[in-house]
Amino acid sequence: MSLFIGTVGRFNPTQREEEGLAPAYILNPTAGNCPYKRVISQTIFDQLNAEPGKAYLFSFVEGEKDPKYGRQWSFSNNGALTPMEVFTMSKDLGPAKIFGKAAVETGDDTPAKATPTPAKTSVTTGDGLPF
Repeated sequence: MSLFIGTVGRFNPTQREEEGLAPAYILNPTAGNCPYKRVISQTIFDQLNAEPGKAYLFSFVEGEKDPKYGRQWSFSNNGALTPMEVFTMSKDLGPAKIFGKAAVETGDDTPAKATPTPAKTSVTTGDGLPF
């Protein structure tokens, strides 16, 4: 079992899932390692009992490789976090890293080296100028 801190956001792709329903949500890591397959259906989102925009401590385990879909993961919600808990736990988990995408691009489904995902943050003041 591995842990990461993340939020849940709405996701609206044009592709359809096998069941005919579009994936509804994406897990956005803010600390720790997260697998690249992080788009979840409405059903999984409902089971996680999470709300978009709030920070949670998620855990995941890798399941058996599916012959058609490749590597598979099961996610669990270990509870909502306060801002102070996010700050404290982020130190232990390290920066957010999404792993495994290189395996899809190369066709090699062995564990890939984790690569950091750069944060995209823009802060402006009320007058529209940075800081």
